[in-house]
Amino acid sequence: MLCSGFFQAPAQTTDQFSFKPENYYYFGISSGFSSANFSLFEQLVQKQVEEVLVMRLDHNVRQRAATYIKAILKMSEKHQVDPFWVMAVAWTESHFKASARSNKGAMGIMQLMPQTQRYLLQKLKRKGFILESEKGEDLIISLLPQVDESLHRKLILQNLELGILYLKDLNKRFQNPFLATVAYNMGPTWTRRNIHRPSIVTANHYLLKVSLHYQKITGQRNVKLSYTPAIQ
Repeated sequence: MLCSGFFQAPAQTTDQFSFKPENYYYFGISSGFSSANFSLFEQLVQKQVEEVLVMRLDHNVRQRAATYIKAILKMSEKHQVDPFWVMAVAWTESHFKASARSNKGAMGIMQLMPQTQRYLLQKLKRKGFILESEKGEDLIISLLPQVDESLHRKLILQNLELGILYLKDLNKRFQNPFLATVAYNMGPTWTRRNIHRPSIVTANHYLLKVSLHYQKITGQRNVKLSYTPAIQ
């Protein structure tokens, strides 16, 4: 789930990103939980990368993930966020169900609260930042070709990009992907209030699930949940 404690729009103009047809490009970004190998994105073309990553998921989520994998990877590429991390969070939050809704009202693949999503959209609008979901139907169709209904496509892409932007912002603020993951689930205020309790990282059920999903997606084993209490 996502709480609107704070948010900084990316310092990026709307013409800085273009969709390249051959490969996904991640330029020196730090991986979410460990030294994940990003060579996959250099060695394979986009379609091959999508197929490989979907096959690393559990059988019961593959079909749903295949519908959204291109949009997830493209939005992660645009904002230079670890795509394995984004996939692991989406898997944990919703099992890649665009129609998912929690008991508290969080919605979509990235499980955003409606009021939080509205808050972020308004803040981005004031800063002049344009989401990909606002750039026309042709672009949206190219990212979500298997989704039929027009409005549904737009809302899915919006949900994905806002969730990715917020993960990036949390990671920047907490300077630790584990704490950022906890904050995505519990909220930044709660996370800051409990920052000096190592158990919020080392014994956090949500974080453990995300890390296990991360391991499956990357093919890694034994990701260590380290604790770094300092925040800049």
